[in-house]
Amino acid sequence: MKQKSILAFCLLMSIATGLFSCKKNKDAAPSTLTVDTFAGSGIGGDADGSGPVAQFSAPIAMTADAQGNIFVASGSAIKKITPAGQVSTFAGIYNIAGFTDGTGVQARFSNPLGMSTDPQGNVYVADYGNQRIRKISPAGLVTTIAGNGTIGSNNGNGSAAQFNYPYDIAYDGTTGCLFVADYQNNRIRKIDAAGNVSTYAGSAPGFADGTVSSALFFGPMGVAADKQGNVFVSDRYNHRVRKITNTGTVSTVAGSSNVGLTNGPLATALFSGSINELEVDNDGNIYLADRDNYCVRKISSTEVTTYAGSGIAGYVEGAPGTAQFNGVFGLALYGNTVYVADLNNDRVRRISYK
Repeated sequence: MKQKSILAFCLLMSIATGLFSCKKNKDAAPSTLTVDTFAGSGIGGDADGSGPVAQFSAPIAMTADAQGNIFVASGSAIKKITPAGQVSTFAGIYNIAGFTDGTGVQARFSNPLGMSTDPQGNVYVADYGNQRIRKISPAGLVTTIAGNGTIGSNNGNGSAAQFNYPYDIAYDGTTGCLFVADYQNNRIRKIDAAGNVSTYAGSAPGFADGTVSSALFFGPMGVAADKQGNVFVSDRYNHRVRKITNTGTVSTVAGSSNVGLTNGPLATALFSGSINELEVDNDGNIYLADRDNYCVRKISSTEVTTYAGSGIAGYVEGAPGTAQFNGVFGLALYGNTVYVADLNNDRVRRISYK
């Protein structure tokens, strides 16, 4: 009898615990996607400090490292934002353009437009105005790894290579190579670990899918690599997102020759006339800075959606569908959070689950 009583008591406690657990889960608010400001006061300028105190000068390029630090190109400086939102100057000076290798604020850049990081915490910079590819060590030492400052398309090692306004750069973790969107050369260039620069795909302005030797691009602006070594390109004047497989085949992921803001199936989706940086998550989804549509788009394996932004220029926080940006340019992805360089709002915004 005593044993039955004990069993009955345990059963009642189990039921009560389950009910409490269900009630607690039911009452807990589900996570929702929200747009807010991660750093920046909205006043254009240059000021380090905590998130809302910091100032940026038209933040443009972005990347994230393995620790969740965000690097932002602001003017001619590279700024660093810790996960806690503390902003500091990592290299260069925001209002002094030039070309100098060196450490921290001794270095000079000229309109840096694209960045990427490797697992060791090095930051790679597409130094657009200097026609060079730069590297910043975790200690802030800036060196030049490719390009000589002369506009051209020559391949070769290090300073023997030439670029024609390199717009973006992506580190490929499968090979240790860098891929560069060489904007006015209408090419995707490859830099191996030894600093050898070669043409990976493209040759002249145009549109053609096919092998890397026959494919054509027209104004490649953004470039990203996934974990399989595939390279994705935002092809500006073709209004498309393209894919270069690790076996050397170029295809169209989404978009067409028309311009607009249309979601839906990949082949019928439309983008603006200025699609900028892109990022790829671990599931193969692509996030795209659709600048002239004032929003961030998401490309899955089957469709294109608007991830955040109402399509109207402005500054509004909150729900992704009503949030407003003004100059979506650079993106950085860390975990399931998308960071946005909101150019004309002089802020770094964040799209995350709260």
